[in-house]
Amino acid sequence: MPAEENDVHHLKPGLLVITLLTVATATAFAQSSEDRMRVGSGAVERDSWTGQAGGLPIRVVNPHGAIRLRQSGDDSTVEVAAVLQQLEVDGSKLALDVSVVDDTLVISILHRDLEGDLITQQSRTQLARGDLAVLIPAGTPVHAETTFGVIEARNVHSDIDLETLNGEMRVIRTVGAVTAKSKLGTIEVTLERGATRKPQRLSNENGPITVFTPPDNDLDVTMKTSGSFVTDFSLTVEHHEGKAPNKTASATLGQGGARLVMTSTSGDLGLKQVVNRH
Repeated sequence: MPAEENDVHHLKPGLLVITLLTVATATAFAQSSEDRMRVGSGAVERDSWTGQAGGLPIRVVNPHGAIRLRQSGDDSTVEVAAVLQQLEVDGSKLALDVSVVDDTLVISILHRDLEGDLITQQSRTQLARGDLAVLIPAGTPVHAETTFGVIEARNVHSDIDLETLNGEMRVIRTVGAVTAKSKLGTIEVTLERGATRKPQRLSNENGPITVFTPPDNDLDVTMKTSGSFVTDFSLTVEHHEGKAPNKTASATLGQGGARLVMTSTSGDLGLKQVVNRH
């Protein structure tokens, strides 16, 4: 990979226009690190990066806000756009960072102090916020993780692995296998018919999971929870007294075959029908 593609300061304005949600408003912007506007006593900075994936998997990490994933219009180009709301009174700042670590393209928002040193411990009183939008080349595996921020993947043609502590997850019209893990957030996934034959696993320690799928999608579904099952499909339910989760449900959609597992300790699990658009 050329050096300029690993340099987070090498920005190519005008290649990406995408909408990101800031703290109070949705802001549409054309990428440029020079653009800057003042909002109240804080500053909103826009930063961006464009480069080639080079066949590497992608990892997106943002403990300071949301992540939105979209399909790239190019076979190999990765485009990153960040909105950084700088509100810390101690002068520390959030910054976009893109680098190759252990043969993975890592895209992250970092928190640095006045000397430029990395702040690894996130404060509960932190005011700064950063949101990321990333265009993913087709066929490039991607892992994305937040702490409390939303993760949304829409029209991504890749296998995706999502993780959050307490944020919302939304997956819409993704072509590829979906893996999602949360502790307290919500997981909502809309599956395309025949999008993958790979196993898919959705787990939420204490929050709900809802999957929307066409009725003729060929799936073997297993659902485990101590909460409720909410479904438009016929389920076979087995109870496990004294255990957590305390019941398991199974369903075969279409001809079956592709495995989908949904698990939660106490959250409700939903398997809902959507009209097949094909």
